[in-house]
Amino acid sequence: MVEHCFSSLTPVVSGVPQGSVLGPILFILFINAIGSICDGSTVTHNLFADDLKLYSNINTNCDHFHFQSVLDQLQQWCIDWQLNINSSKCNIIHLGHNNNKYKYFLNGSPINAPETVTDLGVDVDPLLKFDCHINKIIKKAYSRIAILFKGFASREVQLLKQAYTTYIRPVLEYASSVWSPHLLKHINSIERVQKHFTKKIPSIRHLPYPERLALIGLEPLELRRLKFDLILYYKSFHNLVALPHSIYFHLQSNLSQTRTGGNRIIPVLCTTNRFANDFFNRSVNCYNSLPLNVINSPTLSIFKNALSITNLSNYIKCSYLAI
Repeated sequence: MVEHCFSSLTPVVSGVPQGSVLGPILFILFINAIGSICDGSTVTHNLFADDLKLYSNINTNCDHFHFQSVLDQLQQWCIDWQLNINSSKCNIIHLGHNNNKYKYFLNGSPINAPETVTDLGVDVDPLLKFDCHINKIIKKAYSRIAILFKGFASREVQLLKQAYTTYIRPVLEYASSVWSPHLLKHINSIERVQKHFTKKIPSIRHLPYPERLALIGLEPLELRRLKFDLILYYKSFHNLVALPHSIYFHLQSNLSQTRTGGNRIIPVLCTTNRFANDFFNRSVNCYNSLPLNVINSPTLSIFKNALSITNLSNYIKCSYLAI
């Protein structure tokens, strides 16, 4: 209907109406059955809207052929349900140093195996390093800062802060729990973006960086990433996200009611820097150091408020004294 004029009736034999209230639910009902292609196999699947991810351990030729058979079943399922696969947007990533890097096919064409794969907005490489992603978001943030100061004639601090926190900072923080860096060069590179932004505000550019942050009401980006990790830990322990703490964390079995009580995590022995600095390990010591009243916060909002006034300076690496 456009301006009270109706189109002719047409039967909808597949798909769901776009923009309708029931459209998302109907699409979920429609697409959810695609998981049947993995039933009884070693291949695991994940769905996010209309994106599908398949992954499996490939140790032998049999594993390789089995994974290809699942891809063939996927292709047939899509044909049966009149759902076309956009092969140009399909990629495969071979994780690990000793990966055989088998080729896989979809719709009769080999699946692309680029050096990095973008997974829900995060660039991932075969060694699970995020250098490419970090460099990409830094470049994008600098570009947006330039557009911001070119597009706004006003240099009023709070106006620029609002534009920065809405338009630029989310670029530097999206999914940071996945890629948060542990190398000082990356930590400093990301922080320099915010330093650059505050330095371009004429009324405060003469002040040191910590004073600029305090005056504007901003926090160091590394500190914010640490808080994001701790908040996600809290969500896991309270079943607010699909990260079951019983799988990913080991808790102390004998908890007292003293100030050392609460959900204290037993640190895992990490044999590599990469393992020690992944999400499930890098912030364990910081979480364990939180006061009892913070860890035992009854709600997420109370936890966030308590976290905002907790001193976490011992767990950040970057020096914020530089201009």
